Amino acid sequence: MSDDITLTLTEDEAEIVLSALEDDRDSYVEAAREAFAEGDKINGQTFGEAADRIKLVANRLKGMMSAM
Repeated sequence: MSDDITLTLTEDEAEIVLSALEDDRDSYVEAAREAFAEGDKINGQTFGEAADRIKLVANRLKGMMSAM
């Protein structure tokens, strides 16, 4: 398990990070689709799992922002 870190961000900075995470997730989702379409199940799964992890982080950040 990873150690926790603490960041202090302004609301604007948090929105920038969230936007970047969402863009990154979209790229991984597209890469997963392409890999599966090409029959590359291993990379499709890997990219899909990365997209899922990014979504979890983004949702966690959204929750922190709504608590502000």
